Amino acid sequence: YIVELKDQTKFVLKMSNGYSREHTELMCRTTYHLADRGYKDCCLPMPKIVSDNDGSPKYKFVSLKEPEGVPTFLLDFIEGHPADKVMRERSNLAVAVMREIGNGLGRMHKTDAGINKDYAVKHGLRWYETDGGCCDVQDQ
Repeated sequence: YIVELKDQTKFVLKMSNGYSREHTELMCRTTYHLADRGYKDCCLPMPKIVSDNDGSPKYKFVSLKEPEGVPTFLLDFIEGHPADKVMRERSNLAVAVMREIGNGLGRMHKTDAGINKDYAVKHGLRWYETDGGCCDVQDQ
């Protein structure tokens, strides 16, 4: 859903059907961290600043106030067309669209995370004990 404020600022209200609040929060935190490290090729989740138990500010991204309890969050709005719609309506562009999706994923995976295990645990990020990348690939 597109949410437009009185000053014409637009956001996207994203509903995360099929995901838990915890998983949705993790996706938002990961995206926000990547943006902080220089990866700007995606919509950025908008955090709400809340007070932690000790009164210090803490970022929270996800709300469960949707009537069905579906995790929701706000993203900044980027003008354009959804890739799936472009490929359905203009199939001749499918290869170019998929190539750009792949390029974007490649840039994301090249982003320096700039963290160590202690930082990851403290901020609720997943940590991988591997010499490879951080893709969650499993043999089925």
